[in-house]
Amino acid sequence: MSKLLLDRLKAQFGDAVLETSSFRGDDVAVLDPKVWRAAATFLRDDPRCACDYFVDLSAVDFPDQDEDKGRFEVYLIVYSVAKKHRVRLTARLRAE
Repeated sequence: MSKLLLDRLKAQFGDAVLETSSFRGDDVAVLDPKVWRAAATFLRDDPRCACDYFVDLSAVDFPDQDEDKGRFEVYLIVYSVAKKHRVRLTARLRAE
C-alpha cells in the first residue's frame, strides 16, 4: 500500500490532487495536469518517497467520454525499490 505516497502528494500539492483511490494495492492519484510533471519529480526526489523506478508511461483515448471530463488520460506508474511502494499518477486532458 502507498498511503504514504498519496498523503505526501496531498500535502505537497493540495487541491491540485483532484482525487485518490486505493484498491487491492493499486494506489492512484488524479492530478491537475498543471502539476503532473512536478508531482512525478517530487516522488523521485523526496527521500520519504524515493520512487526511483519508472515503471510505465502511457495514455488512453476515450473518444466517447464527455469533453468536460477530458478525452485523454495520461498516466505514469513509479516504484521505490528501497521502500517497496508504488503509485500511479493520472491527469485528464481535453482534446484541445
